[in-house]
Amino acid sequence: LGLDVDSDVERARGKSRKVGASAGDGEECDGRSTPAATARGEGGEDGEGGEEEDDDEGRRARDGENPSTPGSASRRDGTANASSPTVGAYATRESHLRKQERDGELKWEVIKNDGDARHAKLLVALKNIFSKQLPNMPKEYIVRLVFDVRHHSMLCMKNGGVIGGITYRPFPKQRMAEIAFCAVSANEQVKGYGTRLMNHIKEYAKEKENMTHLITFADNNAVGYFQKQGFTKEIMMEREKWFGYIKEYDGGTIMECQLDGHVSYVDFVNQIREQRKAVEA
Repeated sequence: LGLDVDSDVERARGKSRKVGASAGDGEECDGRSTPAATARGEGGEDGEGGEEEDDDEGRRARDGENPSTPGSASRRDGTANASSPTVGAYATRESHLRKQERDGELKWEVIKNDGDARHAKLLVALKNIFSKQLPNMPKEYIVRLVFDVRHHSMLCMKNGGVIGGITYRPFPKQRMAEIAFCAVSANEQVKGYGTRLMNHIKEYAKEKENMTHLITFADNNAVGYFQKQGFTKEIMMEREKWFGYIKEYDGGTIMECQLDGHVSYVDFVNQIREQRKAVEA
């Protein structure tokens, strides 16, 4: 998985144990297998920082706990703030991103290499982000997957320009999708776009492609990021659904995210608020 982290992907490129055709048809790059998912975006240098505070806010909100206030003891600068105790940093950031979406500043679009000139141009822009943010990933491997007709890409677009995205391969019969790359431009990181991007891909896969699971083979340095995004190392999906389709690599971990049909991944903050109101009524 191409998760944009400043990690040594080379360590994860050991010889693969092929259990089937991956997003790259099970082929090896430069004589070595490359983990499909090595992510970079919100996590800072190790792929696990940056988002930690905010994702903890989201966890606490989902568990019904009172999230800490923005600028409280959880702030990076350690200063205190007597803001409203009812609004968490995660919810505050989500509200800002939703406003950007309403204003048309932030848009999401799923495309693939279908011969459309505009789509081709956007895929080139996304490929360039992956190449820059995943420096240890072979560029020819990135190009091959991004432009492979079986792969789709969700773009994060700000003011008309591509600032990040996720490339994935859907398997309709298995009702799953394998994430190949995930990255956000360096100058747009630690703003919540990475988490929002993952939430949108979950919602799109669930609602538009009838998927029940997202799966990825994560570089070990990216495991923390995916755990914060709801992925687990325990694969609950029936083995016959993924065995023979997902490629296994030395130095990486297969991870899964089960999609809940009752959850709106792009509006769950408001869902939690409404549930809390109902409970307290």
